[in-house]
Amino acid sequence: MIELVRKMERVLIIGNGAREHALGWLIKSFHKQNVELFFTGNGNAGTAKIGKNLYIDHFDFAEQNRFCQESNITYIIPGSENIFAAGIVDYHRQSDHLIFGPTQAQTQLESSKYFSARFNEAYDIPQPKWATFTDIKQAHLQAPSLPFRKKVYKGELLARGTAVLLPNSLREEHQAIDNLMNPDNFHGSGAKRIIVQERIEDGFEITAQALTDGEVIIELPEVMDFKKRFNEDHPGDNPNTGGKGSFTPVPAVTPRLRDNIYQIFQKVTTGMKAEGLGCPPLINLNLKVPDEDHPKVLEINVRFGDPEFEALAMLVNFDLLRVLKATSQKNQLNESMVRFRAALV
Repeated sequence: MIELVRKMERVLIIGNGAREHALGWLIKSFHKQNVELFFTGNGNAGTAKIGKNLYIDHFDFAEQNRFCQESNITYIIPGSENIFAAGIVDYHRQSDHLIFGPTQAQTQLESSKYFSARFNEAYDIPQPKWATFTDIKQAHLQAPSLPFRKKVYKGELLARGTAVLLPNSLREEHQAIDNLMNPDNFHGSGAKRIIVQERIEDGFEITAQALTDGEVIIELPEVMDFKKRFNEDHPGDNPNTGGKGSFTPVPAVTPRLRDNIYQIFQKVTTGMKAEGLGCPPLINLNLKVPDEDHPKVLEINVRFGDPEFEALAMLVNFDLLRVLKATSQKNQLNESMVRFRAALV
């Protein structure tokens, strides 16, 4: 009996965090000895156990290109939104490297809060009421008087979950505007534009992710993450952290809610094609759910969530590398390729 030998995969993962380790761990778990993994940014202690850590910067695309050519890399998987926003996918595709992720133009869904809010409005994607300001003086004059009981202030910059502020008083609203638009405040961010949204307090918040080739949409199990360390306010807690931990599956998600979320995924894919930008292979929706019929989009991301993916990885029971590759190949992605383990509870 002849045993089929799998092709040796040599995968470069751009990133050195827990999400990137989880991506590598899943690929290594499935392909075992038929894959070699490499991690940029000198990786971390976990990635060192499953692959090789490289002293290559996440943003040094030229050095990555050289390494890919010399080491016969078969696939590249970036992890972080700021790397996508810098155009890593566009760069490596020009060098004929196979790479997973959104183009720089597609990344606007995440990197530009104004683009996202305008996009949602144009394609009937449910979101909180919103307004935008480009002048700090006008923002101080008008934003606090918007007819929203409570507000969310967002800076028009890619700040990895930190350019979002939740003021609870008039004084804090003016402080939020200064923090986001004044280059001398908030780590010198100096956002050129802010988005002010109605803060929806009812319901719960979840992350819903889907892989797509622009036609087929494969939903992944929803994830809930913890924004704070404690239920009550506590010194040292950021008003909106990137997440302190996560879990999946989410018992509060009903079949009806999932159907409504799927319709949002469809609208995103349709809208991006209508914009002439093509569809990112991963759509990541941060949703507020006041009830199962009215989920609202708080953010659209175009990469795997962190820490959400680390929890999701424990349910994955399929060849992730094959599925990621299929998102960029016509008529290759289908639901039969994806299956999940029973809940680990």
